[in-house]
Amino acid sequence: KLNYKKLYENCLKGRRKLRERNKHVLNIHKKRNRELQQTLNNQKNNHQMQIAALENKYKEESDNLKRECSDRLQNMQTQYKTSYEKLEKDCEDKIKKLSDHIKSLEEE
Repeated sequence: KLNYKKLYENCLKGRRKLRERNKHVLNIHKKRNRELQQTLNNQKNNHQMQIAALENKYKEESDNLKRECSDRLQNMQTQYKTSYEKLEKDCEDKIKKLSDHIKSLEEE
């Protein structure tokens, strides 16, 4: 003779165990998902910091190059101006000498 009450109790016991097991597995998965999400967030933050560091590095290098180019251009302009002024002075001196020489020749 089948004991339906006993079968029913065993069924309920098995169901409770299965429910507890599923709950336990679900909690393990939730914990693992949280850990994975935290790892992902950490990696995102690290990448963002690396990108910011690279942007700052390249901006600094760019600024240095701009400054260097500007300094070189300024230096070239100064050299050109100095050379031009020296050439202009030399020409004026030569013109004055020639003018003086012409005057001396006219006086003779």
